[in-house]
Amino acid sequence: STEGQPVAVLDWGHRAVQFAVIVNGQPAFSRILKECSAGLLAAAVIKSLDLTSEECQQLLGGCGLPHPQPELHPSTELQELVADSAREPFNKLVAELDKTLSYLRTQREELVPARIWLAGGGATVRHAAERLGFETGINVTPWRLPRSGTAGDLQVQELLAQAAALSALAWTT
Repeated sequence: STEGQPVAVLDWGHRAVQFAVIVNGQPAFSRILKECSAGLLAAAVIKSLDLTSEECQQLLGGCGLPHPQPELHPSTELQELVADSAREPFNKLVAELDKTLSYLRTQREELVPARIWLAGGGATVRHAAERLGFETGINVTPWRLPRSGTAGDLQVQELLAQAAALSALAWTT
């Protein structure tokens, strides 16, 4: 449980990446992460593997990156190929996230998140959350709609985080 503890949302969008820390339902810190959008990652994979945008989306969502624990989840040759293609933009995201977390650890320790919720287009990349969690040492989980009667399309749910937040605001104001 993260009750009372800071949590973060990493909105890894196609064009921009925003990191926000929330404490007791209120935003407490926010930063735009530069030059590490999901669109840049997709562009690198498209160029390297000579894919269409649709093919890339299917490859990233269905195959994705290698899991950080290969002894439990052995990687495929295709995942390794995707990882090689996406290495530079993914490492840039990790570096920007590390820079942000280092700042919080040294300057605002009370805001270091206990968990990071991953949203946006980058959250649809298979094993991206696990890899980011492995790299940061913080539990990273793709954002999901609260349980209703049906699970729905899980890859679409990560894209709905902003709409759900705005909708929730309308109900509370």
